[in-house]
Order: sequence, then C-alpha cells, then structure tokens
Amino acid sequence: MSPGARDGFASVPAHPHSNHDRGKASAQRPFRGRRARIRTSARSAADGGPVSARLSYGRAGRGMVMNKVPALSAAAGALLWGTLGPAASALAGDELLGAGSGRLLVGALTLFLLAGGTRALTGWCRLDLRPALTGGLALAGFQVCYFEAVARAGVATSTAVSIGLAPLVAGLISAVRARALPGAGLLVGMVLAIAGVLLVTFGDGSSVQMNPEGLAFSVVAAVLFALQSVAIEALTSRHAGPRAVGVLFAVGALALLPIAAFTAPSSLLAVDRLLVVVYIGAIGGGLAYWLYARGVRRLGASAGVTISLLEPASAAVIAMVVLGESLTPFQLAGVVVVCAATVVIALLVPGTDPNVRDGQRPRVVDSRRTNSGRLRNDDERRAEVLIRRGS
Repeated sequence: MSPGARDGFASVPAHPHSNHDRGKASAQRPFRGRRARIRTSARSAADGGPVSARLSYGRAGRGMVMNKVPALSAAAGALLWGTLGPAASALAGDELLGAGSGRLLVGALTLFLLAGGTRALTGWCRLDLRPALTGGLALAGFQVCYFEAVARAGVATSTAVSIGLAPLVAGLISAVRARALPGAGLLVGMVLAIAGVLLVTFGDGSSVQMNPEGLAFSVVAAVLFALQSVAIEALTSRHAGPRAVGVLFAVGALALLPIAAFTAPSSLLAVDRLLVVVYIGAIGGGLAYWLYARGVRRLGASAGVTISLLEPASAAVIAMVVLGESLTPFQLAGVVVVCAATVVIALLVPGTDPNVRDGQRPRVVDSRRTNSGRLRNDDERRAEVLIRRGS
C-alpha cells in the first residue's frame, strides 16, 4: 500500500511533464465547493512518486459566508409572500380563486420576461417533464386547498397546519430520497420555525377550529407546498430560477384556468381588483418565487420550506405597521423565534457551491491545470469529481 493510500489519499499517477513546484503551489489553494473541496499534495515526479488528490468534506471559510445569501434570498421571498394577505384583503371571498388563477398567469408572464423572453422556451428535456407537471399542479392545488381550508377551519387553524406542517413533509420527502436523516442544524431550524408560527398564529388567543374537512384540506395544502418546493429544487439544478419557476406558474395557470372561467365573478374585472391581481402576481408571485427558488437551489427544499415560515410572521408585522393592528407579546415572541430559525439555517445548513451560477450543476475538480487553464487528461480522467443533486 502506498503512503498516500495509508493517509486516506486517492493516488493519481502524475503526468509525465508535470511540475513539482506547480503541484505544491496548487495544493495550497483550497477549493470552496458545495460539500467538498480537493486539496492536492505532490511528490517529486522525477522519482516517479504519485501526485495525490484528497477529497475533504466541508466548506471553506468563504463558503460559510456565502451560504447566508441563499437563506436571505428565500427569506426575502417569504417576506414578499407576507404582503399577499393585506393586499388580498381588498378582494371579496368569491373573488379569491379567480384572483389566484390570475396571479399564476401574471407571475408566469413576469418570469417569462425575467428569463429572457423566448429563450425560456428552449433547453428543456424529458427529465424536466415530471417535476414541471408535479410542481405546477401542486402550485395550483395548494391555492385551492388553502382557500377551502380557510373557509371551513378559519385562518388561524389553516395557517398553522398547512404552513407549519410543510417543513416536516418536505424533510420526510428529502430523507426518503437521500436515504439519510436531516442534519441537526435543519432539525433545530424546523423546531424553532414551527414553534414561532404557532405563537404568531395562536398568540392572540385564537381558538383551534377542529373542522374535519378544513383540517383535511390544510394537510393536503401542506403536502402540495412541500411537493412544489421539491420540484423547484429539481428544476433549478438544471435551469436558471426564472425558467424553472416560470414553467410551474404556466402549468398551474393552465390547470386553474377552466375553474376560474366558471367561478370568477365579473367584479374581478374592475380596475382596483385588476391592480391587486397584478401586484400579487408580479411581486407576490413571480418575484417572490424567484427569490425563494434561489434559496431552495442552494439550501434544498427542506431548508427553503422552513424559511418560508417567515410568511405568517411578516404578515403579522405588516398588519401591525400598515393596518394598525396590535400584536400580543406571544405573537412578537413568535416573530423573533421564526427569525432565529432563519439564522440557524443560514449558519448551520450546508449549501451548494456559491461560485456556481443558477442553472449549472455544481462541479468539484482537481486544481492542477495546464498553463492554458485546462485540466490534464489523466487528472480529468481519474481525479475529477462530479457532485450531482439527488445522487
């Protein structure tokens, strides 16, 4: 056994024309990647010693700092979702479903423009079909189920169940797919976020309405929200955020269009109602989901759904500041706890390589290159490491 193998190194034969000093210099440059970085060490090529590459799991210092960016992006999307409640308060109860369909349509058009227009229609493959259909139908179904849950069980109970249960469902789906339990950081973030939502929702003394149909719709809404986040995670591993989320909005809008055509009242065509639909579609829909997708791509669906629990907390703060409503000390404590959950996820949940742009697969490679910047053939064949989502 070679010394490199005993030390936990994967031996790679040296290129005949490799430079000893260049190999030592490249060994001092750590790769800052998603879950791994490669450090290289070299022995003299003159005596035939192997050039070794070691895969060490973890993130470099800059990766720890950059991991806060996706958490902040997902949080910004959740904060924009928090404006939907005050904005939709101007709509009547029979206008909500039609407004929801219009929101998806406006959001799809907004994301279509953000994705570069007709360029968003190219580059798709058969692998994208299942997550696109699943995520789009889940996005449409979530709105229907949530509205039905609110009508039967009230806002407090529906919010607590549909939003509070979603991180657990997303975590279960991710654990089954990865065949591994969530990390400690994510579990702590989930517990804090769910506790915070319960405080915000019931901190004003609201009672739990145990309506069986309402609870059933709330549970289905939680599952659908988790499914759409898993679909976003899958699509953003191959496409940029606006493209990935835009196709979900398009599928969801087409799914709700027949229902909205028969149920939407004519009052929804008034100018003030249309302005509300444009806002909840462009800002609370397209822009919010784009920011949320950036966070989900880096952190994963489970962490993204957990951060989305900022939505009811931000809605409560907006209601206090803009609408003049008062919050109890328990509700204020819930807002703080949910914010703390976001901080925990930003600091403790590992993310993907921050240097990889949206729509590109993270790639970890050996740092030894030729003068032209291209990997040597033997290194590319033996020391290249591809890290793929879902593997």
